[in-house]
Amino acid sequence: MSVYTLSDLTNNNSDLLQGASKHSCPICISRAQTSDSSAERAAAQASAFSNSNDIDALLTRSEANPGQPAKWNVAPGGTITYSFVTADSAASYFAYTDETNIEEVNDRIKQNIRQILQENYATVLPLNFVEVPDSAQSNIRIMFSDGPGADGSAYTYDPGQFRRGAMHLSKLYENDPTTAFSSGPGSFGYYVLIHEIAHGMGLKHPGNYNLSSDRPPYLPFDKDNTRNTIESYNARASDPNAENPRSLMAYDIRALQYLYGARSDFNDGDDVYKFDSSNFNTVQTIWDGGGSDTLDFSALPANNVYSLDMNQGKPLTAKSALGDLSYYLEPSQLPPSADLDRLYTTETFGTYIAFGADIENLVGSPGNDEVLGNELANSILGSAGNDTISGGRQSDSLDGGEGGDYIYGDKGMDLLIGGGGADLLRGGRANDTIITGVGIDGIVLELGGGTDTIVDFADGVDLLVLVDGLRFEQLSIVPSGDGTEIRIGSTGQVLALLPGIVLSSIGQSDFFIASSTLFTSPNS
Repeated sequence: MSVYTLSDLTNNNSDLLQGASKHSCPICISRAQTSDSSAERAAAQASAFSNSNDIDALLTRSEANPGQPAKWNVAPGGTITYSFVTADSAASYFAYTDETNIEEVNDRIKQNIRQILQENYATVLPLNFVEVPDSAQSNIRIMFSDGPGADGSAYTYDPGQFRRGAMHLSKLYENDPTTAFSSGPGSFGYYVLIHEIAHGMGLKHPGNYNLSSDRPPYLPFDKDNTRNTIESYNARASDPNAENPRSLMAYDIRALQYLYGARSDFNDGDDVYKFDSSNFNTVQTIWDGGGSDTLDFSALPANNVYSLDMNQGKPLTAKSALGDLSYYLEPSQLPPSADLDRLYTTETFGTYIAFGADIENLVGSPGNDEVLGNELANSILGSAGNDTISGGRQSDSLDGGEGGDYIYGDKGMDLLIGGGGADLLRGGRANDTIITGVGIDGIVLELGGGTDTIVDFADGVDLLVLVDGLRFEQLSIVPSGDGTEIRIGSTGQVLALLPGIVLSSIGQSDFFIASSTLFTSPNS
């Protein structure tokens, strides 16, 4: 078994030479494409590479073959080369007339790019990223130049025949401490480097940021932000105290894996991802290749409420961070009649599980957790605090731990454990096993649910909670083996089994009638 902290995971122009397109980013300034007729744009908008708009919105259309996405012709196990332009090799680069003052980038930028390629790209793609001496044969070439101009930070060409994946960085941005590419993970400059490399691998912007230089399709506006994709302009931060993505995000990983395949042998054992104050308030994504894996939040501070969604593409964050980062769309994204003042929101920070990465288990924080399970068989321990835990489609083990917890099994034959404190336990739609634990606990009985076995019902302490309009008078309470069975008299539906509880001990005082609106499924 492996245990990780998330910081371990964090010349002249010619018409001929204009065949490769570039993504130019304030992040990217705009340069016209070689050809961009309305017919081509209509065809691009109608085309679907993957049959998923969320993927296609990130895929660049090949200039040579518009019916295919732009990508490097490399199979799984193959190699992508990258290099840093030097004074001696600069002459081998076919520059546009405005791509002047081509220079070598500094060592700190080089180290950041090496780190990004090895820790972000090589971990999710079945490719080898190899640094080579600079030449025109490199897939990705990194350099300073005046190409981005006064207003742009950088740009990168798509995979192509001549300029290939050439990345141009602005020295003006490097010289500003708030935007420097040599800054560390989470900074604006580091985010730009991840963003630009993605262009060099075939990804485009998911919105119309550059006055139509980015072709459709696009992401819906509420999805178009940096918490979903590193390629977005929305919800980025140049404030040095704000957090930018320090990894590829979930939509990027899915799109890149559509192009190149997924690396299934990375973190393919039983891995534990541990969170604490040093790595929780970040923007990053987990890719995991297999095994039975655990998210561990037990080292987080107790004085907070945490929202922990185990589903792919969803945030693991503080509840206060949900919807707390607002953004306006770029004006070029909107039709003429649109409301320029409409705000969209996303998370201030969060860790996201990549699409295709299965995480089965979770250990909660000492604080109050709101945990939502996924479609796998989950084992969830709430630990201390007053937690709300919901399972998913499979048979889950849900343990509230200490504190007053609400536990909902949902689908599947679940095991619900109240632990210490006054808990409310609701099995859901299948036949579940419920262990109330210590304290005054409520067990929900409902129409359409399964038959729940309440292993340790404490008569005179625990309560059976009736919802869906159920009344005590509608029930039939009968002996069953060494215990008691509770049915709906008119239909015969068995709501609960109480082993070890004699019939005579169960009466109206053991029941409580509640509004079903108090128990709405967290998954609904």
